[in-house]
Amino acid sequence: PAKAFALMDGDTVVYSDTKAPANSSSLFHGFSMGKTVTAMAVGQAICAGRLQLTTKASDVIPELSGKALGNATVRDLLMMASGATDANSDSTVWTPEQNKAWNEGTLNLSATITTDERIAKAQRGVFSDYKPGEYFSYKSTDPLTLGLILSRATGTVWNQWIQERILNPMGAAYPGLLVQDRQQNGLSDGGTRLRLEDWQRFALWVKRSSKEQGCFGDYVRAAQSTQINNVARKSGRAAVGRADTAL
Repeated sequence: PAKAFALMDGDTVVYSDTKAPANSSSLFHGFSMGKTVTAMAVGQAICAGRLQLTTKASDVIPELSGKALGNATVRDLLMMASGATDANSDSTVWTPEQNKAWNEGTLNLSATITTDERIAKAQRGVFSDYKPGEYFSYKSTDPLTLGLILSRATGTVWNQWIQERILNPMGAAYPGLLVQDRQQNGLSDGGTRLRLEDWQRFALWVKRSSKEQGCFGDYVRAAQSTQINNVARKSGRAAVGRADTAL
């Protein structure tokens, strides 16, 4: 059922095809590949001296002070181990009413993350609340929070930072779409839409970056290593905790 598929060997495209009505000029929803875009964007901010892995969410977003989500560090959020509750069983965070507001263009992502207690409170374990960094749980809360942190820490709106630090370095050849709300908060859990050819360029750029020396190369290599070994069950399927944000 995939609408596009590409098989690459290094920088050689071995096979590529699309399924109607999609074609080579279509802008494809990256969906959760956008989480990896967010992870790379955070790495760029760290290497630019704007953030640290040890920065707490509440250090940058004071509205989260006193809330479980506010205690999570950038590293915790990258590992999807914020300790915050799973708002929905399918990894999404919005209520039906919030989803309707999003579709109507009236939802404020920052206000939603910081004021909705369903999202910001701690996840309850068998005997106690989960602590940040303790438990992997795949959900949109963590990359959405990272998007807010990134914009505030860099003083740069989401689309501009992604353009300058991701799309330009990777050599994007075509226009795409970066989804934001009206306050320019980025939909950082999956709001990147590119042509298939540029998704290939992104994958190749990440791979090449992992071979480089220096801050960003170290970051990408760390992001590709297993950091939490536990299994979280979602929607009847097991999801194994891997590395920083969906890599």
